[in-house]
Amino acid sequence: MKPLTQLKNGATVIAYSEPDHVALCVFNGEYVTWFIDSAGGANWGHYYQSDFNKAATGFAARCSIA
Repeated sequence: MKPLTQLKNGATVIAYSEPDHVALCVFNGEYVTWFIDSAGGANWGHYYQSDFNKAATGFAARCSIA
C-alpha cells in the first residue's frame, strides 16, 4: 500500500508496513494507526489527535521494522 492511498473508511495513508499490515493514516483531522485486514478494512485503531510525533512512535511500536 502506497502513501496517499485512500482506505475504504476515507482515511489517507501516510505510511504502511507491509509485513505487519499496519498503516499510519490521517482520518477526520487526526493521526491514527490501524491494522489493515485482507479486505482492506481498518481495525484496532490507536488515535493520536493532532500529535504526529506520538503517532509516528505508535506506528513504529506496532511494526516489526521498528
